[in-house]
Amino acid sequence: YRNEVLETENPHGLVSEIIEKSVPTRVASYVDAESGELDFEAILHWVNTTFPLRLTPEQAEFDTRDDEGNIRFITDKVHQAYELKVNHEDPDVLEELERYIILSAIDRLWQEHLYVMDGVRDAIGMRQYAQKDPLVEYKTEAYSVFVELMDNIDHEVLGSLFRTTTRPEEYENFLQNLPQQLSHDTDILSDFGGGSAPAGAAPSNQAPAENEDEGQIKINLPLKRELPKVGRNENCPCGSGKKFKNCCGRKS
Repeated sequence: YRNEVLETENPHGLVSEIIEKSVPTRVASYVDAESGELDFEAILHWVNTTFPLRLTPEQAEFDTRDDEGNIRFITDKVHQAYELKVNHEDPDVLEELERYIILSAIDRLWQEHLYVMDGVRDAIGMRQYAQKDPLVEYKTEAYSVFVELMDNIDHEVLGSLFRTTTRPEEYENFLQNLPQQLSHDTDILSDFGGGSAPAGAAPSNQAPAENEDEGQIKINLPLKRELPKVGRNENCPCGSGKKFKNCCGRKS
């Protein structure tokens, strides 16, 4: 799979496949244990903390569709938002960005997977005491862990799609073109990205509209470092003549 990501001429197609495969899987995982029905509140929380949609219950209207209809609704919303984001990316490096997003998820989670498999191998010998074939048990356990790995890769890719960009200065334009009401609400900032922003993202001084529609979606704008980063061994910008690490950059 990693080689496929490296060699494909259409990484955008791989991203679309991940959206089509992972969104339904994730939505289907929010089935209430008691009623057997989808937990709309949990789904809405996942959607709004993973994608810049900020859907309200009234906008989502989950109770007006069956489960398949709700899965299709969310999948289409994610596709639409991502295609709009793509229009604001640098086309010359977009393919490399999409490769990077997928490869980063594969590389990080594969390392974790190896540690998990070490644990499985160390623990499988205990199955002999239960009169079970250790080899059969290992194959079964290993397959289950591998399926979980692939699901986690897809989920991590979804979480990175809207937090990585080739044109930080265009990121604000992308947000403005989404069908959303701009907001600097701290709760929204926490929900989407935990307060982090793409490097070099342009700040915005635009205030929220005075007459906001209650049903409109809200989203934070990315922020930007106002001053250039100072190296630890460079002179401190305060004018003391000391190195930055020995002056204002000194850790308390």
